[in-house]
Amino acid sequence: MDFLFNIYFGVKHEPLIDFRDYKIGTDLKVEQAKIASDPAIFKTFYTLTNKKTGEILKVNQDDYISKNYWENKDWEIQSDKTHSEVVKQGYVSEISKFKIEDETGNSLTDEILNAPKAIIIFSYIPAEMKTDNLEAAIQKMKTNKNVLILGVSTSPITFKSIKNGLMDGTAIKTIARSNPFILTLQNGKITGKSSAEDYLKK
Repeated sequence: MDFLFNIYFGVKHEPLIDFRDYKIGTDLKVEQAKIASDPAIFKTFYTLTNKKTGEILKVNQDDYISKNYWENKDWEIQSDKTHSEVVKQGYVSEISKFKIEDETGNSLTDEILNAPKAIIIFSYIPAEMKTDNLEAAIQKMKTNKNVLILGVSTSPITFKSIKNGLMDGTAIKTIARSNPFILTLQNGKITGKSSAEDYLKK
């Protein structure tokens, strides 16, 4: 019963202890800088077949050049088996997927992260979004002065009375489970996260 209650509470509200990358106190700009400074490194791997002996080799892009496989006519690339692999894992964070655009494809991410304060309401599945507290929550958001107010979902027409932004639904769900939920940022740092219902109680 406790397990089921915790699931229900985490979806209807937000978890009492948040282990997500988007927990309160996280600075999204700092995290993005870490991601940029420590990227994953990929290499292309080729599968080569020796036309004389039938030998099969798998070599990376560096060895293909440095060991002169490229100029040896005996070796033939099996192009359908060429692929990329991660050879060094970089800094891993779900925040790499925090990318918000307007309906024309222009990025809103920097504007959001650099705003002195931003209040954003999110929905990862607009068709299943709870609407009983939706408009009241939006009206409360709009009482804040000199604040960037935005609604973000997978559709450009989800929110009727505020500007809409677009983000991948799976990426939205990594931020929080409530549908909808409200995220508050100050200069890119998360200062609040709650369901619409709990936001109205604050």
